[in-house]
Amino acid sequence: MFLILSFVLLLSQYAYSQETRFAVDLIPENLKNGASAVVRIDRMQIDIASVNQFSLNSRRAVTVFNTSGFDAVLSAASYDPNKILTKLEARIYDASGTLIETIEQKDFYDAAAVDGISIYHDNRLKYFNYTPTKFPITIDFRYQQSIQNSTAFIPRWNPLEQHGVNIELSEYKLTYPETANVSHITYNFENYDILSANAPGTIQYSLVNYISPPEEQLEPAAHRIAPSVVAKLDRFTLVGIQGDLMDWGQFAKWQYKNLLANRDQLPETTKRKIAQLVVGIEDPEAKARVIYKYVQDNTRYISVQLGIGGWMPELASEVDRLKYGDCKGLTNYTKALLASQGIESNYAVVWAGEEKQNIDPDFTSFSGNHVILNVPFKDKEVWLECTNQRVPFGYLGSFTDNREVLLVSPNGGDIVSTVAYPDSLNITKVRAQFDVLNNGDLHGDLKITSTGINYEQRFWLTTQNIDQQSVFYKTLWPELTSLSLAAASYSDDREKIVFKEDIALINERYGITSENEMRLRLNPLAANDLVPSRYRTRTKPFEILRGSVQESEYYIKLPVGFGLQNLPDSVGIENIFGTYDLSFESLEENTIKLTRKLFIREGFYSKEKYNDYRNFMRAVQRGDKTSVILSKQ
Repeated sequence: MFLILSFVLLLSQYAYSQETRFAVDLIPENLKNGASAVVRIDRMQIDIASVNQFSLNSRRAVTVFNTSGFDAVLSAASYDPNKILTKLEARIYDASGTLIETIEQKDFYDAAAVDGISIYHDNRLKYFNYTPTKFPITIDFRYQQSIQNSTAFIPRWNPLEQHGVNIELSEYKLTYPETANVSHITYNFENYDILSANAPGTIQYSLVNYISPPEEQLEPAAHRIAPSVVAKLDRFTLVGIQGDLMDWGQFAKWQYKNLLANRDQLPETTKRKIAQLVVGIEDPEAKARVIYKYVQDNTRYISVQLGIGGWMPELASEVDRLKYGDCKGLTNYTKALLASQGIESNYAVVWAGEEKQNIDPDFTSFSGNHVILNVPFKDKEVWLECTNQRVPFGYLGSFTDNREVLLVSPNGGDIVSTVAYPDSLNITKVRAQFDVLNNGDLHGDLKITSTGINYEQRFWLTTQNIDQQSVFYKTLWPELTSLSLAAASYSDDREKIVFKEDIALINERYGITSENEMRLRLNPLAANDLVPSRYRTRTKPFEILRGSVQESEYYIKLPVGFGLQNLPDSVGIENIFGTYDLSFESLEENTIKLTRKLFIREGFYSKEKYNDYRNFMRAVQRGDKTSVILSKQ
């Protein structure tokens, strides 16, 4: 429930008491129970002075009960040429709330804000290390930042913590002068008791005494269910360059003019080389395929967080010289190469990641964490991931599929959708011949075809050696406990996006033998992780991010001298989550044909539906693990 409160004084008194007393005994018992840490105070105070400047005052005090609770302690503050740290301090308290150590600014370590992939950037960190001798302890970390000439990125409020970390008080407060045009939007407030104290010139929200529910399987991404606040200056400054966030069209036009224009120049030698590569090719899409392959073969991805706020791509000529770049630089470089042959394309900003997140079409802000390329042709548009050296032309996969993105052009921009992979096109087909020997050994020859999103789960196998491939299949098919690959070959049709596997395998003692019988599971490729976890009380909705189809046809030749008296019953299930069909047929030459089709539908479902989904998958797993007893004849 979303509450609008008038008793600001009461809230401030509550906050004051928490600021001055850190004894563990003062934490409500329900917040301590089962918690690895409790956030006593998490306060973000933002004061906007003008279109060019704001300050951030952050205070975070966390009581830690064990080593895993240390993840809740944020022990670093970032800075760069436009973000100056003006105050930095950490205080350590014991269980009684007694101050035992103070870490002053001079005692903090200084380091580059490395992310493991950046070759260079101008972001740095000040951080402290503290190793406790016993638990619990409370760490009170405070810092202040003065942000100059860069008001494009107002810090967001995301109050929820990791699982196992409860919250005594989380508070967000933003103040601004009447002359500043500030707006904000809230997300997912409906299921939380968020306290509001908004007033002219002030945006203020708080979350008090929140108990973090346990992690649940299939729970949606945080951006789908967790509360957050995004604020912006409609008129902003980014490293000294002013712009506006009134609507996406104007913002995209500003972005093109200030971040992209005149950064696509290429050396004449490179233009001639590309022209030579496409000689005799008339079709623009065919030309684009050749150019994309050139980028993949001649560049590599390395993050470079420089330029205007990390948003400006490297010069195309520089990427051409160095043969590397980040997503911005490689996308801009590919765009420039295409343009050199008269092929237009659009720079596109996206929230990337397997958990699909949209650029909000209704609230203009600095959004996204990745850049891809949109190439419109006469009868279709193609999306290119320019940072991946192996992905096929026009294939996005789960990293950037089916989400709203911002196209940037000289005339403005639009919010459009990237390519989607419908449930019915994410297919894996398996056709297999299995021979069961008298001693229970299993020999199999499999032909597997994968398309759609399922393609990305397999195409990388061509880069693996036989041992690595064997590990993949052992994980995929846990019923084959002594699996060995006799042979493995692959066909990767990168134009049609179809991946084929031709597998020969052996699994010793698959059938369990006794004196006159053999127990045999008829689906050697059954998975054991289909059924999601059981919860006494489910607290969150669940999401099936992407649907898929599995189609199987197995021919199982029984061992010589053994027979099956009765075939198992067929199974047929249909519900809102999908369908499952399993059937068995007796053929000549002591062979059983197994036909299986499992269709899982993408969807976002209420917590009340979770047990229904779990029961569906239990039925699927029961069918997949169908066993028979073979008798000696």
